[in-house]
Amino acid sequence: HAAIACDAQGAVLASAEDVGRHNALDKLVGALASIAGLKADFILVTSRIMGKDPDTGHMPSDPEAQAVLCFENLKRVLAAGGMDLGDVVKLTVYLVSDSYRSAVNKPWNEHFPDPAHRPTRDSLVMPLRGANLIQIEAWAVDKKLGN
Repeated sequence: HAAIACDAQGAVLASAEDVGRHNALDKLVGALASIAGLKADFILVTSRIMGKDPDTGHMPSDPEAQAVLCFENLKRVLAAGGMDLGDVVKLTVYLVSDSYRSAVNKPWNEHFPDPAHRPTRDSLVMPLRGANLIQIEAWAVDKKLGN
């Protein structure tokens, strides 16, 4: 797997390769961090965002409601960083069951209706802690970067 970062004019800033795609991205971020004078306040990386209602603290028991709240919570995190869903370039979805993909697809398609302008998306099935059925992680790059 490979990852590459370019500036607003398309010049390559750094690249990385690894057997694992996530490792390649991690190596790329490390390479970017070592570039002297590179302004890095245009990248926002989240940890796992859950489908818990932040106002009530309630965790819905159904995957559909959790999926909707995951995206709503992602929008809150992005807004706090001065970004929105249009800045997301990569989304990783964690599911406790492969059958929950359809629950994620509804808000995914609502927020990213144009297949030609969607972020990349990985879905991984694995155990999650507590009542979490779905969690998401995002990488966002400020679209104002080129301005």
